[in-house]
Formats: sequence, structure tokens, C-alpha cells
Amino acid sequence: MFFTRNGLLLLLALSATLFSLASAAPRLTNGERMRRGMPLNAPVRRDPTRTRRSQPSGTPPKTFTGRIKVSSIANHNTIGFMQLSDAKDRAIVGGANSASHFTFVEGSGQAITCDDCNGKNFGLAVSPGVILSPSNSNAAIVSPQGGIPGAQYETNVWTYLDTPTKPVDVYWTNSDGSQPTESYVWDPIGETLYVTANPAAVILNHPGAQTVEFMLVG
Repeated sequence: MFFTRNGLLLLLALSATLFSLASAAPRLTNGERMRRGMPLNAPVRRDPTRTRRSQPSGTPPKTFTGRIKVSSIANHNTIGFMQLSDAKDRAIVGGANSASHFTFVEGSGQAITCDDCNGKNFGLAVSPGVILSPSNSNAAIVSPQGGIPGAQYETNVWTYLDTPTKPVDVYWTNSDGSQPTESYVWDPIGETLYVTANPAAVILNHPGAQTVEFMLVG
């Protein structure tokens, strides 16, 4: 086919215009391409070193402050209120006037802070490597962190939900990953609050002890 010089220039200009229009055409979605019998878009390659921008945090967790009432499981009568022992190494049960005040974060697996104990977290102290199980009589001691030298401490073990009964529950995970159901035991003779997966065995070893429950009160 023979083209004049002007005709060739006109053809090149027309081709450039068509290419420009095709390049500016909007990218079809895969759904539209499928409806038209066209192949799918090539996958977009993303930079693996690019980090996702952090999202704004949601509503901050609620905090609550109050005393921990200790009641008998058998009859729900109030025994007393949790407070720090004179030796400052463990929690005991005393009168309302001497009760310690605690700050809770609502949720499961949280720490609680003793406001009257230099802001220390209260947790559970066990001998290193001890497993709490229904098949043994092992127990952890409710204690401020660092109160018992040489003990292994876990502080993010408390569960508090702002329900009408306001219970304070414990959520313990053993070093082997097991999570037995735990109970509180108050030993008034030894003046110690225990957490155990076998309350009957602990009560047998500590005559006069009984299972108790914790509740947050004003």
C-alpha cells in the first residue's frame, strides 16, 4: 500500500490518539472482564516491606476501683475484705476498715493494682515449675508481686466484668499450657488466700479452711 508523506503523518497521529485513549480507559474489574469473556486482571504485586498504617484504637477499657469482699461459698456470708498482711508478703482477710483498695481493668486476663500497696500489682505466687491440677494438692498464693522471694509470679490472671454480682474470677494458665478451673481457699489459721484446682485437697491439708468467692464492692 502506498502512502503519501502527509497521509503517513496523519496515520501516525491517529494511532497515537487511539493509544492515548486506550491507556486512559478505566481499569475493568475482574467481574466486568468475566462478563465480557475477557481474561482476568493480572494480580497486583504489593511491596512486602510496606507496613499497614495503624488503625485508631477503639474505646479504652473501663477501670473500676474498690475493695474485694471475701464471702463463703457454702452460705455466701461475708467473711471480710482482702488486705495486705503485716509482713506485706501476701493477701489476707480482715475487717472493712482495714481493707485495701484495688483498681481493676474490665476484661479477662488482667492485672489488678493495690492502691494502698505502693501501686503494686496483686497476682499469684507459685514455686517455679509447679502445676496446678485437679490431680494434685498444689496451690498458688494471692500475693503482691515480689512479696515472696524466689516465687514465680503471674499478675495478668484476673477477670472482672461489671455485672450486677461484680465477681472477681481468676484465669490461670500453667506452664504446660493447661487451664484448669480454679477455686479460692481461705485458710484463717495460716492467714493465707490460696488458688487451687483441687480445693478439697487444700482444705484437707489446712483444717479450718474453706472455699470462698471474691466480689468488688465500693
